Amino acid sequence: MVLSVSKDVMRKTPLTEKKFDLEIEELRELIRESVSPFENDTPAKKKARIEKARTDKDFFFHIYLPHYFDKPSAPFHAELHELAEQPLAAIAAPRGHAKSTHMSFGEPIHDICYGLEKFIIIASDTTTQAEDFTTAIKLEFEDNPRIKHDFGNLIPPSDVGYHYHDF
Repeated sequence: MVLSVSKDVMRKTPLTEKKFDLEIEELRELIRESVSPFENDTPAKKKARIEKARTDKDFFFHIYLPHYFDKPSAPFHAELHELAEQPLAAIAAPRGHAKSTHMSFGEPIHDICYGLEKFIIIASDTTTQAEDFTTAIKLEFEDNPRIKHDFGNLIPPSDVGYHYHDF
């Protein structure tokens, strides 16, 4: 997976079905171990959290995706998210600066949670890498207790059973 347990290993070649299933289970385990439900939550806390996360993407990422966003974001990440609001934008930064984690993973999850985009295109170096991002995104919607608690079931019943690369 592009967002594998190590979070920084980017595959460029497809996996066998057995290895794919193993990596899916590893990602599910990462979510189970790293993302706990909100403790002592109230309707008021939930409403405030959802409202803040709508406009504060850094807050959204650290609250709902703490297993990927476990370090403070760099100031340039705010610039990336501002650029993402533009109709056309090209983004470049050195390797290891979490561009893909922010823009191909966190940003689409945020936008789907808030219904901001009807269609999202994930482009990557290879088809395999793009499929890995869509797989990781779908797993968050299926297994992340915080996203499910605050945003409900974001995978329509008609999509159950689809292959992850079709999501």
